[in-house]
Amino acid sequence: MVEKFKQFLTEKESSLRSPLLRGVGVVILLAVGTLLAIFSLLDPKPAETGFRDFWFGGTVQAMPTGEKPESTLWWNDDVWWGSLWNPDKNAYYIYRLDLTSQKWVATNTALDNRPRTKVDVLWDENSGKLYLVSHVFVSKAQPSSNSLEWGRLYSYSYDAGTKTYTLDKPFPVHVTRGKSEALTLARDSLGRLWVTYVENGTVMVNHSVSSDSEWGTPTAFPASPEAVSVSKDDISTIVAFQGNKIGVMWSNQFTGRFYFGVHRDEDSASVWQPEEIVTLPGCTKHCSDDHINLKSDSSGRVYAAVKTSLKDPDEPSVALLVRDPCGGWDGSVFGRVRDHHTRPIVLLDEEHDRVYVFATWPQSGRAIYYKTAPLSHLEFPAGIGEPFIKGMIRTKITDATSTKQSLSSATGLVVLASDSKRFYLHNFLSLGPAGAPAITSFEPVSGPTGTSVTLLGTHFTGTTRVAFSGAVTTFAVVSDTQIDTTVPDGSPRGRISVTNAAGTAYSRTEFAVLNPVPTCSSF
Repeated sequence: MVEKFKQFLTEKESSLRSPLLRGVGVVILLAVGTLLAIFSLLDPKPAETGFRDFWFGGTVQAMPTGEKPESTLWWNDDVWWGSLWNPDKNAYYIYRLDLTSQKWVATNTALDNRPRTKVDVLWDENSGKLYLVSHVFVSKAQPSSNSLEWGRLYSYSYDAGTKTYTLDKPFPVHVTRGKSEALTLARDSLGRLWVTYVENGTVMVNHSVSSDSEWGTPTAFPASPEAVSVSKDDISTIVAFQGNKIGVMWSNQFTGRFYFGVHRDEDSASVWQPEEIVTLPGCTKHCSDDHINLKSDSSGRVYAAVKTSLKDPDEPSVALLVRDPCGGWDGSVFGRVRDHHTRPIVLLDEEHDRVYVFATWPQSGRAIYYKTAPLSHLEFPAGIGEPFIKGMIRTKITDATSTKQSLSSATGLVVLASDSKRFYLHNFLSLGPAGAPAITSFEPVSGPTGTSVTLLGTHFTGTTRVAFSGAVTTFAVVSDTQIDTTVPDGSPRGRISVTNAAGTAYSRTEFAVLNPVPTCSSF
C-alpha cells in the first residue's frame, strides 16, 4: 500500500502546480518514509551470529533477559522453554523454542504481567513443577509498603500429554517485601524453596515452610557484620549443591570480596555455616563487583562466574571460581581488564567435560562472546573469545541468560539476550557430534581398584577407549549401550570417560575409589 501511494504521488507530481500542494506532498512523503523506517525496525533482521528474534515492545523493562544471576530458560520434555515478554498481551508468557525454524513460539500460559519486572526460573524434574520468582527491578534495592511491588513466586504443573503448563493454586504468593536488583531461587533436598536478594545494603534470605505456597518472613543473612553489610549496588544469589546443601554467594564492594554461606539441609532453617571468603587466587583488593552467576555439578562442585573491580589492563576482570566438595576455592581467569568483558554467565556440560562462560563484549554492549574449557582442566584461552550472538547493525546487545540445568547432547546449548532496539536474540549450539558416546549411568558408584563396573549409555561401538580420570583400563564392549570394565590399580577418584572416533563423553558423577578416599571434616 505504501509503494502504491508513492507511485501515485510520482504520477501526479506534474499536476501539483501549486507550491502549497507540492509542499503538502513532500510532507506526506516524509511521513511515509518515517513509517517505513519504523516498519523496518519492527521487522526482524538476521543476526551476523545467532538469530534475531521478535520485538518485545516498549512497555516491558529494558533488557528483560537480565539480571546477572538469573536464568530465564529451561529444558523439559525435549524442548527448550523460556519466560519472554509477549508485546501483544503485555505480560510475560511461556515460549517454546522451535529448533527447526529457530523461532520462539508463544504458548497460552501467562506469567507475571508487571512490566517492570525480571525473573528467575527453576524447573524441578522430580516434581514436574516449574517455579518462577519475579521482582520489580531497581538498581538500588529497597523495601516497599506497596504489596504490588513485592517479589512473587509462581508454581506451574506440567502436562506431558498436552505439553502445557498450568498455574497452581493459590499462586502467586509473596516471598519478599520490596524491590530488588536480583532475586534468585533454589530448592533443597527436603523440598524447601529458598530465595535470596539484597535490600537496603543487607543480604536477605527467605524460605518456604509447610508447603511451596507458605513462606516465612524475610530475614538478614546470618553472617559476620563485616561480610553481610554490603552496598546497595551489591547482589546475592543462591544454588543447591552436593545433594544436601544450599549455598548463598554475595558481593561486597566495601571489603572487595565475595562471600559464600552454606546451609546443610538437615539443619534448622536458621543455622548456616560460617561464611567463606571467596577471591581469585592472587587477588588482594577490589576483587568483587556485583556480577555473579552460579552453577553446581553432580560431583558437588560449585562454579561462580564473577567480575572484579580491578583496573590495570593486565589484571583479571572476569573469572570462573570453583569450590570443591570439601570447601576449598580455586579459580581461572576468563578475561582481563583489557578484554572489556562484563555480565558473565556459566553453563556446564558434564557429559563432555566442558564448561562454557558467556559474557557481554565490550562493557558498553555490542555482542555476546564465549570461551570453553575442560571441567577437568579449567584454563581459558586468552583474548575476547568467540562471538555467539552478534548483530549486523550497531546495537547494544547484552544480558546473556540461559538455564540452571546442566547440558548434554540431548539438550544442546541455548543462550538468550536483548538489544537496545528492544529485540530478543538467541543462538543454539549442538553439543557433541552425531555418533559420539554418551554415559547415562554406571554401577556401582564406588569401590576399591579392581572393582567391576558396568557403564550404560549409547554409541559404545567401533574403536572405543575407557578411562578412569585419565587412567586407561581394560573393558569389554557388550553392546551399543553397555560396557563392562574394571577400575585400574592406583586410579584416583574421578569421572569415567568413553572415547570413540566421534568424540569423548564423561560420566556426570565420579567413581569413588575406596582405598582410601579423603574425607571432608565438616562437609
